[in-house]
Amino acid sequence: SVGDPLMFSNSAWGLLGYATATQVSTNADGSVSVTLSEEIPHLATDSWQADLNFMGPRWIIRNNVFHNGLGRAVLPQSPYGLLENNVMGDMFHYPIFIGILQDVPPSATPGVQDLQVLNNQISTSGAKAGSAFIPGQVSGLPGAILIGTWLNNGLFDESGSTDVPVNQDIVLSGNTVRDVSGPAVFIGSASKVLVSGTQVEDSNRRAEHYFLGTASTQGSIVVSQSHDVTIAGTEMTGAKTGPVSIDRHSTSEIKVQKRDR
Repeated sequence: SVGDPLMFSNSAWGLLGYATATQVSTNADGSVSVTLSEEIPHLATDSWQADLNFMGPRWIIRNNVFHNGLGRAVLPQSPYGLLENNVMGDMFHYPIFIGILQDVPPSATPGVQDLQVLNNQISTSGAKAGSAFIPGQVSGLPGAILIGTWLNNGLFDESGSTDVPVNQDIVLSGNTVRDVSGPAVFIGSASKVLVSGTQVEDSNRRAEHYFLGTASTQGSIVVSQSHDVTIAGTEMTGAKTGPVSIDRHSTSEIKVQKRDR
């Protein structure tokens, strides 16, 4: 409809830009022509377009308890969300998966923008710390809080693309993660992410891990395929809790302002 906010990405989920529909008309063959308020560079026939008015925006999940679950606790896939003061424990998979889940194409969403994840408590979740998609590793826990893009081939987007990801403007603040098999936080396929005041206790409890360029899931906070990420005021304790681990090949503008152990 005229006036709707639209977002465009390429076939690899790299962000191309935003525009507003200024004119919409239906052609004789049933196709639709849309005039945009802004020119979108590199727009192609295989590009993705999303109408942000119809993607479940503006939601709040607050003061809930999630426990003993086979899957995830929360799966944010739409813009303008608040996830606050929840308790999540004994989940088989990653309790919070933020991003695009393209498991049955074309089921994918336009990603997550303007999300705040505040003051949540996560514990004892994740069956193993290895990758679910590497032979010999039964199940995967890339991160208790995971930002990423799950492609339709069953893999996370770690292709090394330099496109700006569609997952943007995400704040993870005041969260506590303890007793988890792998990393506490995994940031992949994202940009403009702030991680602040995170308390990590006894992460990386299992030895299984894998490498993403120069990063490793032995780290308690892992950053790969991301841009403009700030990590500040973290407190990490525990014999196996790892450091911040960053892939230098697929990231840029990564700032770690303070790290305590």
